[in-house]
Amino acid sequence: MLIKTITVSLFATNCYLVASEKTRRGVVIDPGDEVEAIIRTAQNEGMIIEKIINTHGHIDHTAGVKEMQERLGIPFYIHEADTSYLQTIQQQAEFYGMKTLGVPKADGYLSEGDCIEFDEVSLKVIHTPGHSPGGVCFLGEKDIFAGDTIFAGSIGRTDLPGGNYDELIHSIRTKLLTLDEDTAVYSGHGPSTTIGIEKQTNPFLKSY
Repeated sequence: MLIKTITVSLFATNCYLVASEKTRRGVVIDPGDEVEAIIRTAQNEGMIIEKIINTHGHIDHTAGVKEMQERLGIPFYIHEADTSYLQTIQQQAEFYGMKTLGVPKADGYLSEGDCIEFDEVSLKVIHTPGHSPGGVCFLGEKDIFAGDTIFAGSIGRTDLPGGNYDELIHSIRTKLLTLDEDTAVYSGHGPSTTIGIEKQTNPFLKSY
């Protein structure tokens, strides 16, 4: 599996291009802004983006979705519980001084246990509510794309509308910390980490 990280927007959001090593067909995860840079990176890497999949609906992860849909003619998928965030994307953009090109419309919804497949790659959808009601992670063979569920040394904030601290901790403990400790964690912001490192050092998870 090929993984390319592009950090975008004033929020320094990690957007991920994930593709098959055999054919370079794949997906983009969380195009939060700077669509031109994302598309150019994919072209430079010889990657063919076939789908947009989002870990959640906050604007720092969705601001580029509509433009990418229109430019590439590809479908967009998100958990249904987070679609309400999409309806206010323009107002959020104006508040933060960001540019958007309209409200993205989901072509389908992600659910617990779904598998997103391209050639030899399969990403399993894990529903991890807490940061947002429809937050999900995408689990590959040895990697997980965790959105804002967990970070290196931290966890997603829960003080935004729809956030719930107890629910987030439960999601992390029951669905992420049970994975192999060498699973690489690619978060929505900041550096990558591993499940093992977070078990041992994350101050929010000391009682696990």
